[in-house]
Amino acid sequence: MRSHDTHKVCFEIAGEPAILRNLRAIESAGVTRFIVVVGAMATHVMTTVAARHPGAMFVYQAEPLGTGHAARLAAEALERMGHRGPVFVTMGDKIIEPRVVTELLGTFASTQADMAFMTVPKASGDTEGRIVQSSDGAILGNVELSDIQRAQLMDRLARAARGKRTVRPEPLRQLATAVVSNPSKLKRLLGPVAPLLEKKDPISVAELKKQIEATGRTVSLAGRAFTAAQIEAASPTVNISLYLFRAQPMYETLAKLKSNNAQGEFYLTDAINDMATARGSNGEPLHRVRMVVLEDRDAVLSYNSPDELLQVESVLRRRLAAQAGKPLAKPSPLSRRILKPASSWIALFEKFPPKLRSHLATLYGNDSASLDERRAAILATLKLFATRYGKDREVIISRAPGRVNLMGRHVDHRGGHVNVMAINREVVIVASARQDDTVRLVNTESQQHLDKEFRIAELLGGLTWENWLHYVNSQQVQQIVLNSRGDWSNYVKAAVLRLQESNRHVQVLGMDCAVSGNVSMAAGLSSSSAVVVATAAAAVALNHFDLTAQQFVDLCGEGEWFVGSRGGSADHAAIRFSQRGKVAHVGFFPFRIEGSSDFPPELALLIANSHVRAAKSEGARSRFNEKVATYELGFLLLKDRFPQYAHLLEHLRDVNPTRLGVKVGEIYSMLRTLPEPVTRKQLLDTLAPHHRPRLEKIFASHQEPDGYWLRSVV
Repeated sequence: MRSHDTHKVCFEIAGEPAILRNLRAIESAGVTRFIVVVGAMATHVMTTVAARHPGAMFVYQAEPLGTGHAARLAAEALERMGHRGPVFVTMGDKIIEPRVVTELLGTFASTQADMAFMTVPKASGDTEGRIVQSSDGAILGNVELSDIQRAQLMDRLARAARGKRTVRPEPLRQLATAVVSNPSKLKRLLGPVAPLLEKKDPISVAELKKQIEATGRTVSLAGRAFTAAQIEAASPTVNISLYLFRAQPMYETLAKLKSNNAQGEFYLTDAINDMATARGSNGEPLHRVRMVVLEDRDAVLSYNSPDELLQVESVLRRRLAAQAGKPLAKPSPLSRRILKPASSWIALFEKFPPKLRSHLATLYGNDSASLDERRAAILATLKLFATRYGKDREVIISRAPGRVNLMGRHVDHRGGHVNVMAINREVVIVASARQDDTVRLVNTESQQHLDKEFRIAELLGGLTWENWLHYVNSQQVQQIVLNSRGDWSNYVKAAVLRLQESNRHVQVLGMDCAVSGNVSMAAGLSSSSAVVVATAAAAVALNHFDLTAQQFVDLCGEGEWFVGSRGGSADHAAIRFSQRGKVAHVGFFPFRIEGSSDFPPELALLIANSHVRAAKSEGARSRFNEKVATYELGFLLLKDRFPQYAHLLEHLRDVNPTRLGVKVGEIYSMLRTLPEPVTRKQLLDTLAPHHRPRLEKIFASHQEPDGYWLRSVV
């Protein structure tokens, strides 16, 4: 899970750390003495376990050398203690039904096995080790997916080079990426072949073959060589890492494990291989190895990424509700006033009854031309949805206007007040909930905004889930945004991913969406924020979430960090809560609408578009983030230079006479101490050393400028 403060086994599932839920299930099956092998975040894991199991023993694994190495360390401790009874072994992040452990114990005892282990029938997409069997059903051993992929890679590369003297590396790279998409994992599996594929010029087939043969096109198992395809064909089940050993054979087997595999680790699964194939001098098996096939895959759950954790949470909550005789309550259906079949909405807007006209007039005013234009735009969006996704699908209509900032330009992220006003341009989304996590998008401006589709799980899988800021700052997310620069769907992703991150125990449903908009892009009218707000409003409604005004605004403001900007949430507050003809006075930290004023009815606000673009998803976000950073750098310097006020300074807005109890002149004197321009090197030399980690994060948000104009900005 790559969290910096929570170990994978300590993530809560249905309100309980996974490892405690695991130990409780094992204990209820009759296993009462535990040894827990710890490594990274050892103190965190030990504290969590000891709180409920004070008698548990802990063994420290100094280096992460694999599951086999961890099991060996625990086995050595058991052997020194003189333990001679059965030993149950599993991973700390498993969520196990007690009956599964009972079944494994029963098979182990009834067959007088030296080792028993559990599998489930193999399904598409399974990443667990394959249990290979001979034609007569005998167990040959376990083969890890990475070893299969390595053999598959080598075989495909060899076939691609057959009959040639030289080959271009680019087609080979594409072929390899089709097998393993993760760059770091691919490089590790390719081994000595990787440097050849990184070349620009054609490579020698003779050299390629040499490195392929050294790496291996097959997998060795039970004294035989298998191709990747043969392994898959001979493995109807996969290993789910639940083992039961007789002590002495386990001690002997674990002591002999080797790390000659694609990962360079000691696999606990190799114990299956060694014990299943060991023969005595008479050719008879030395050990009785038994496999128990579990048909109910949901009886043993595990996770490696945030999306898998969500799936585990969902399954477990349903299971617990069923066990309690209380099926999960279904959310109250949305009102028929806002959720209707697309065809019903279309008929309503085509008929345009007085009640609908009156409602639109409260949003857009009584000007007939404006009403007709908005009615036509919404109708076009509804018809696009009906054409692409079906007229009988139940949909909601979510809208979000652009906004103009009359006073208080972009000081919301420093805790300042803004005076904002919605404008008569907007984004409209017609959305229908799906039963999976896929989001599909079509736009009425299809040539400018191409159809898009993404899965929430794919954007979360394998990434860090520490907190939202850590997630959006991760190299993986930054690469995703860089690779899709200018992609309008990034703002939809921003909203749904932030919603998912803030609701970790529930899988956010995907949506099918038709989108339209007439807010000028990159013109300072928050077209991007309008997409975020309209998406968030639709997703919140379709998922039946109940958010306060502050939660919604914070969700949208922080969600937009996904595209790389680090602004506040003033735009989103204005879009969500402004009223036609009103200027809203909005405060932040905490978010609050402190009042509103009527815009003078005899006046009109004219907005001129200079067509100088500032598209955050393209490149201007670096300049935007530079200005945000300048505020923060100046604030840090003020706190350093005036330590007597540091305890009063939480936000830049706090630098005021009332808060500090000084005269106005003192504030100006403080500001005069801020240098300009000032370089990064000068800031690093000037600011206190304890600011360095914070400075590194600030500097990472934008390109280095010639200098920061601290005094002018602050």
